Amino acid sequence: MTAAAQPQPQPSTTDRAIRFGKRILMSEYLILYLCIAMFVGLYLLSPTVATPRNISNLLSNMWPLLVIAVGQTFVLIIAAREANRKRIGAPASLGTPYVRGERGH
Repeated sequence: MTAAAQPQPQPSTTDRAIRFGKRILMSEYLILYLCIAMFVGLYLLSPTVATPRNISNLLSNMWPLLVIAVGQTFVLIIAAREANRKRIGAPASLGTPYVRGERGH
């Protein structure tokens, strides 16, 4: 004779919330989630954050960082030596105003 299977107790709402929080904190997309939360929070404080002109301005100011991030990611993917920030990042950030045409006349 087999014993009757005991029903599993349902996790409480608090337990589910804690598991969800741990899953978010340990996620590889944590920075993306934080950026989205920050954008939504800023939008609630000032709706002008989401205007097309402001978003275009943000993206145009961030492209040098994107170029450096993609380059460093490529270096890490091909298992080469990690790029040193002092040798790669600093000259790239110093050269950015010249590439963008902001020579400070």
